[in-house]
Amino acid sequence: MEKSITKMEKKRSLQSFADMLVVLTIIWACVTYFSIRPHGVTAVDPYGYVQMAVDLVEHGTATHKHDFSVTAAQWGFALYPTVPVAYTVPNPLTGISGTPWAPGHSILLAIGYWFFGEVGLYIITPIIGLLSLVVMRQLSVTSLSSYTQEKRLMVAGIAVFVLATSYEQIDRMAVAMADTSSQFFSMLTIYFAWRYAHSTRSRGVD
Repeated sequence: MEKSITKMEKKRSLQSFADMLVVLTIIWACVTYFSIRPHGVTAVDPYGYVQMAVDLVEHGTATHKHDFSVTAAQWGFALYPTVPVAYTVPNPLTGISGTPWAPGHSILLAIGYWFFGEVGLYIITPIIGLLSLVVMRQLSVTSLSSYTQEKRLMVAGIAVFVLATSYEQIDRMAVAMADTSSQFFSMLTIYFAWRYAHSTRSRGVD
């Protein structure tokens, strides 16, 4: 009897520790991610994603019009030097060009820009990073269904801690790029696929 009570207490302790690890990790991540969020953009990729987001909100398109390119074309100059590196060679008549990147992440940034203005462009990435930690926890618990509850929670807690504190994860919070949203939606897809596969096996459906 005493042994069974001791085992139950040990299980509860492990579960409590695992839950506390997740909570403390997410609190730490909130403070860290938002403290290092970008306050502007530089380089090629971040500028391209942010400019697409702004154009989506202000003009309803992910392309951008470069007025100087039209003038340069009329003067017979090469057009590539007239646009930021993030953009392709513009149309000489309209000055319109796009970036080589898909606009998916920019749509998310545009939502932030629509509701919160410029600051919204730069808080979306940390928010997605935090959501990735939640999905990691759920994915770990779901995919280890053959493990005991306390083991699943412990593995999930460790997985969340490792992801949240990894150098690459933290580094991605400081730039407005698609890496974080790619991570989030990839894990979310795996999570729902696993849930579906597990539910069909439970019902005996091939």
